[in-house]
Amino acid sequence: VVCGGLFNTHKKIMGPELPTDTTVLFASYLSSNDTLLAVLSTGELLKVDNYTDSDDLEYNVIGVLPDGIDCAAVDSSEQFLAVISTSKRLILFSIGANFDIINEVQVCSGERGSEELVTVGWGKKETQFHGTAGKAAALSKEIVIERVQEGDDCRCRLSWRHDQYLAVSVVDETRGILSRKIRVFDNTGRLLSTAEPISALEWPLAWCSDRNVIASTQFSASKNMRNVIFFERNGLRHLEFPLTRTQSVKELIWSPSGSYLLVTYNDGVCQLWCMLNYHWYLKAEWFVENMTSAIFVNDSAVAITSTDHIITFTARSSFTKHNSTVVVVDGNKVGFTPFHIAAVPPPMSFLEHPIDFVPNTILLSDNVCLLQSSYLEYQLLVIDSDYTKCDIVKSGRLPSPAALLVGQNIYCISDDNKLIDANSMTTIFEGILDVKRSEILVNHYLSISANGDFVNVHDQTFAVI
Repeated sequence: VVCGGLFNTHKKIMGPELPTDTTVLFASYLSSNDTLLAVLSTGELLKVDNYTDSDDLEYNVIGVLPDGIDCAAVDSSEQFLAVISTSKRLILFSIGANFDIINEVQVCSGERGSEELVTVGWGKKETQFHGTAGKAAALSKEIVIERVQEGDDCRCRLSWRHDQYLAVSVVDETRGILSRKIRVFDNTGRLLSTAEPISALEWPLAWCSDRNVIASTQFSASKNMRNVIFFERNGLRHLEFPLTRTQSVKELIWSPSGSYLLVTYNDGVCQLWCMLNYHWYLKAEWFVENMTSAIFVNDSAVAITSTDHIITFTARSSFTKHNSTVVVVDGNKVGFTPFHIAAVPPPMSFLEHPIDFVPNTILLSDNVCLLQSSYLEYQLLVIDSDYTKCDIVKSGRLPSPAALLVGQNIYCISDDNKLIDANSMTTIFEGILDVKRSEILVNHYLSISANGDFVNVHDQTFAVI
């Protein structure tokens, strides 16, 4: 086993011979006891002690599930390991020296859970005196059974909540029909609830600790639309929002505070969403070729791994003196609210401008606005003084993501520190600074005056929102 680290450092881990047809389903570094834990598809649970303190590492097989493993997850407190075998058995381990088994239960059962809600049916036809129709409704109890979606791998998914509740998405067979369900367990393996039946429920699963909701996805073939849907711990459905893409979702990931939801797709596209006033905003979109996984480093940074790279996306904001104009990204539209004219509460805005890409950078200079996507597409807008309309004066692709806006002129900083006029695509200066382009992007060392000169200053003449 070879483990990679930062700065191209690697550690080779030796140990007993493993099956050649196995794959690593789950791996986690346990900071509480400096242990590396790995779970293999053929049923082996591996542990490496003193991971950071030693270069001569050896893994130990702490347990084997003969029927193989479907998925595994460790809770945020690093006290419990949940494993689901290929025979749909949930095994809970206490993380310690011996990894003792706490409980072992069958995930697929006819039980609904100890916290199943009971409704008295107030306002429903079944409880009203409506003659024959009311009697028929009282007798008929429709049971909804939904088939699994096309492309579902029928594997289980696990997601822990911070207070050690566990959500499980499992494919169960009811009356000969395979359907996906979400069940909630506590850390002793006791079934608490089963989510209400949902048409076309898909496999992504993520429990947000801050909002106390379980997120999953649902695809409507009739509307050709894919939604992110939410469940409460008791299994009741609670709110939803539509995605802008119909491609299948690979994974849903919450930020540590629950402020952001990262949606990754199987074609390598990642979308960053956030909610305000019960409205979900699409704030950024990236494409990572051969993407394998993603994780939040913190609330403002996302690390995405591919087959040969680890890429980090960081959100930063800076503000300068301006005429109190706020610009908000909302997917394929941008909203402008000049507070010196009117105070419009979100998700509404004073002026909306539709665009055909998702901007991840906004540069605002007086009444001129530059919108730029992660794919280097851009639009240059000129806004009327009364903010009644905005016109596109330039559009196309930029030579570099490091863009500066001066009036209606766009300048870019290339990888080799050249200052390029994006309008004429000509080089204006070479070797402009003794700092890297990433440092210019992060700290905004560079500003350009209206006559084309450049100076190294601490305060910039543009704002990134």
